[in-house]
Amino acid sequence: MKKFLDYTKLNHFISLDLETTGLNPLEDKIIEISAVKFSDGRPSATFTKLINPNRLINPTAIEITGITDNMVKNKPEFKDVEDEFISFIGQYPIVGQNILFDLSFLKGYLS
Repeated sequence: MKKFLDYTKLNHFISLDLETTGLNPLEDKIIEISAVKFSDGRPSATFTKLINPNRLINPTAIEITGITDNMVKNKPEFKDVEDEFISFIGQYPIVGQNILFDLSFLKGYLS
């Protein structure tokens, strides 16, 4: 594994995953943000927050994510965890499954 990490220059990276109220980054909202920091191929730190979208979560999103309105109603909004999240990521490259989807949502929040 070390040889692969050295070759790809991914000795240190962030694995990112978002859960959202739907699929449209212009209309839907983030309801959970999770990131794992990897150092030399091993998890070294985690960041996970439920996010209050200030709207009802549609039944399909609840079914897919398991996150309900009650779970997020007293949680912070994204703007309240934004600085902590950015600090966690630092200068690390970000990877993830369907990463363009996740980044499209983050772009809307961080623009």
